[in-house]
Amino acid sequence: IAKDTRYNEEKSKEIGKLEASHEYEKQMLEQEKEHEKQQALSAAQRALDLDPNLAEAHTAMGRLKGSYEWDWSTSEGHLRRAIELNSNYGDAHLTLGTHLARHGRLEEGIAELKKAIAVDPLADQYIVQLGRLHMFNHQYTEAIKQMQKGYEIAPNRTSGRGNLVSAYWLNGMYQEAIAESEMIDSLLDNPNSKFTTFFRELASGNRAEAIETLENWEGQSSSGKANRYALLGEKDLAIEWLTKAVDERANT
Repeated sequence: IAKDTRYNEEKSKEIGKLEASHEYEKQMLEQEKEHEKQQALSAAQRALDLDPNLAEAHTAMGRLKGSYEWDWSTSEGHLRRAIELNSNYGDAHLTLGTHLARHGRLEEGIAELKKAIAVDPLADQYIVQLGRLHMFNHQYTEAIKQMQKGYEIAPNRTSGRGNLVSAYWLNGMYQEAIAESEMIDSLLDNPNSKFTTFFRELASGNRAEAIETLENWEGQSSSGKANRYALLGEKDLAIEWLTKAVDERANT
C-alpha cells in the first residue's frame, strides 16, 4: 500500500509538471501571436505615417484591422481609401470583396472581385475567390466555372480547393466531386486526408460511414468539418463546428 501511495504521488507530480509545462507553452504561444500581431499593426501604421497616400499601406491596415481586431468599419474605410488612391491595385479589390462577402454583401463582393480580375486576368487567387463568392451566393454553375479557371492557371494550388468539391456536390455533379477529391488527396500527399473517402461514402449513400470518416479525420479544420456536416444535412453539428471555428479565430 505504501509503495502504491508513493507511486501515485510521484505520478501526480509528473502529471502536474506536464500540465504546467503545457500551460506555459500555451501562454508563450499566445504571447508570441500577440507580439506578431502588434508588430504587423505597427509596421502598417509606420508605412501610413511615412506616406498616408500609399494604397498598399491602407490595404495592409484594412486587412489587419479586420483579421486581428474585427474592427470592420475601420477596415472597410482603409480598403476603400486604398482603391481611391489606386483603383488598379488588385489586392485592395480582393480584400474589400472578401470583407463585403463576410458581411453578407455578396453581390458587392463579387463586383469587387471582378474589378480585381480586370486588373490582373491571370491572378489565380482572384479568380478562385470569385468562384467561392459565387458558391456562397448559391450560384454553383458560375462558381464551378471560375474555380476551374483558377485551378487551370495554378494546377498545384490546394488552398480553397475543397470549395470546388462542395460546389460540384451542391450542383449534383457527384462524380466530378469525387474526382476533385482524389486530386486534392494526391496534391496534399497526406495519409490523414480523407476527401476521397468521405465523398465516395457520401455518393454511395453510406451516411453512417461518412459521419464516422468525418469524426476521425485528423487535421481537418473546424470550418472544414462544419462545411462537411452541412453537406450531410447535420445542421446542429455544422453550427457546433462553425462556432468552434469562430472561437478559434477569435483566439488567434
